[in-house]
Amino acid sequence: MSDDKEKKFVYKHVFENMRIACYLHGPKEKHFGVSWQLNLSKDYYDGIAYFYCESLQTGNWSINTTCDVFVNGKPFSTGENFKFGQRILSLDKTFKFGKIRSPLNRWDLSKNDIQKYGIDDNATFEVRVKINEMTGFFRDFDDYFAKESSVVQFLMKISINDFPDKFQLSLKYKLDNLKKKCLSEMNKNTDFARLAPSNCNEYSAEIWKELYRKAVSSLK
Repeated sequence: MSDDKEKKFVYKHVFENMRIACYLHGPKEKHFGVSWQLNLSKDYYDGIAYFYCESLQTGNWSINTTCDVFVNGKPFSTGENFKFGQRILSLDKTFKFGKIRSPLNRWDLSKNDIQKYGIDDNATFEVRVKINEMTGFFRDFDDYFAKESSVVQFLMKISINDFPDKFQLSLKYKLDNLKKKCLSEMNKNTDFARLAPSNCNEYSAEIWKELYRKAVSSLK
């Protein structure tokens, strides 16, 4: 994917409740057709910041970037060359199963770094990203759904065959027919663990109730 214009964006988030050992999720932000997220793992002595992107692409894709990282307004690491690309994580319980995601890029935080950058209960992490090259076809799916009315056509065009992905898409974009179809197809062979989001609040109480009913009925 080529574009004469520079592709730049800033990902910034304040992590809270960091005094104890924790694993914290930053929000997902969409830039240039993919979702970006920063997560933080911290124990009492050091920590790791993970930065990755996620795409609904099923074909080969890659994104080459240059990243500058700031912690509490201070430069932490500059000129980092990070490459993102397709990778299916099937055994990593840290993230949702089955998503098509890039290899993780990370920054290690030593005990000295935690003191030097004033990381206490709260800390502001900022990643300034410059995209140097994108290969593959990237579509803004939110804009696409605003124009596309046929669920069947959409699924045919992007060729998503993973059942949990279809179910989560039906919820995100309020595709009732697709949601009903997914629920009707759930049986004893359904991997209900993969249907669960990393954040339980992403599903309403009604959806959790439906999944519970389906899981229980599949055991009979």
